[in-house]
Amino acid sequence: MIIALDYGEKRTGVAISDDGEQIAFRHKALKLRHKQEMLGLIVSLLKKLKPKEVIVGEPLGLDDKETQMSKKIRTVGEKIALISNLPVKYWNEIMSSNIAKQQKVTKDIDSESARIILQEYLDYKNGEAKVI
Repeated sequence: MIIALDYGEKRTGVAISDDGEQIAFRHKALKLRHKQEMLGLIVSLLKKLKPKEVIVGEPLGLDDKETQMSKKIRTVGEKIALISNLPVKYWNEIMSSNIAKQQKVTKDIDSESARIILQEYLDYKNGEAKVI
C-alpha cells in the first residue's frame, strides 16, 4: 500500500492505494488540534497504516520550478523520511485542488486532492499515465 499526502499546516489530505497499487482512495484528513504538530500526526498515521512508500504533493509553479511552499514541503518530506524510515517521493500537485473542486467534492477536499495526486502517481508507475 502507498500513501499520499496533500500537506497543509492546519489540515493534510490523505489517500491510500489498494494492495495492488492500482486505485487510490480518500482517507480521513489530518486536522491540527490543540497545537499538535502536523508532522507528529503524519508519523502516527504512518505507523498505523504501515505503507511501503509515501507520496507527497509538491506545489511546483506553472513553469515546473520550485516555489516557497514546495521548498517547505521538501523539508517536511525529508523529516517524514528520516523519522519513519520510509521512502518519500514527490509528485507535482499542480491543479489537484482545482480538479477536486471541479468534481464538486464538498467533503474533505484535501483528501480528494491527495487521492488525485496518488492516482496520477499510480497511473504513471503502472505505465497508464495519460499525456495531455
